[in-house]
Amino acid sequence: MPRVGERRVLALSGHIRSVKTKQDLRLVDISSTGCRVEGLIEDIEPGQLITVRPDGLGEFSAAVIWVKDDAAGLEFDFPLRQEIVDCLSRIYPNDDRPNDPSLMI
Repeated sequence: MPRVGERRVLALSGHIRSVKTKQDLRLVDISSTGCRVEGLIEDIEPGQLITVRPDGLGEFSAAVIWVKDDAAGLEFDFPLRQEIVDCLSRIYPNDDRPNDPSLMI
């Protein structure tokens, strides 16, 4: 499935919650339609419905699209406005990973 929104890198702590687990993690990139999280990913599998709660922000419902090693790709149930994505990447910059699409996987 092609990506709809422009992806931005960020460094934002938070957690995910599902029927099986609650885990602390980091949001490392975000677009209007989803995000990539990194951390110790346990008991999470593609197709699972979860809740994402970035620190200091509200909750987002999402589906797990992929899981690989210590990362997972999530698709939001309801898209975010691109202005919100841009604002989050400015407020929570990840200086180790610039917003260069060629560096994103």
